[in-house]
Amino acid sequence: MLTHRINESIAGSRIIKVFNREDKMAQKFFSENQKFYREAIRGIRLRQSGLIVVDVVTGFGIALVLWFGGNMVKGGTMTLGEFGSIIVAIYMMFSPLKKVGEAYGDLQECMASVERVDSLFRNFERKRKTTEYLRMPPVRDYFGI
Repeated sequence: MLTHRINESIAGSRIIKVFNREDKMAQKFFSENQKFYREAIRGIRLRQSGLIVVDVVTGFGIALVLWFGGNMVKGGTMTLGEFGSIIVAIYMMFSPLKKVGEAYGDLQECMASVERVDSLFRNFERKRKTTEYLRMPPVRDYFGI
């Protein structure tokens, strides 16, 4: 909607100036810009909160492995080399998990876009169907010339 508002203002700049509507158009642009800004911030917050959850889970997993593996090394059940290998394997496992979290955020953004486009198509179809019912038959069929 923001780019539509800019395009509308540029295309109709002469008319806007003639009718002295610059302030009104600036106000409309400002409100559209604020609306876009709020939605963008909301999307960024949602995306980052998902990444934070993945990071917290990763941190708890590493802490659990360190505690459990540290006790095993201390007790002599596991060597320090085996423990290091396990930590590296755990880290390598959580890196793809972070990427899955990012991909999930991208998927949610795409789904929101698809829903918006779908609603626009449904509105277009509804308007098209209502205008089909309002069409009148040609007048020339009723009158002879």
